[in-house]
Amino acid sequence: MAPLTMTAHDPRTAKALELAASAGQWLRLTDRATGRRAYGIHGHAVTRDTCTCPDSRHRGTVCKHRLAVAIVCEAAQAVEANTRRAAQQAELRAASLHYETLMADHFGQEG
Repeated sequence: MAPLTMTAHDPRTAKALELAASAGQWLRLTDRATGRRAYGIHGHAVTRDTCTCPDSRHRGTVCKHRLAVAIVCEAAQAVEANTRRAAQQAELRAASLHYETLMADHFGQEG
């Protein structure tokens, strides 16, 4: 999927941010044919690529609903990546402490 462009001057961006803030209230849907996740937002079925609203269907524009879904999906991916990174760092710290303990036990502690 091509990146979506958002600007401070585009009214859809402001509306998309408002919609994204209410993501906890979105209906979660799964397309039976494709297995893809979609969201029910104000009566429209929305994915990152499609929306059933008039802006998308008739005007062919990237609507506020799609922008909101993109914002929420990108934020979720960033949180997931940060969570993974924090877990990896914790594992590295634990391994480092274990290594230091093994070395101290094997070679004796210098003091």
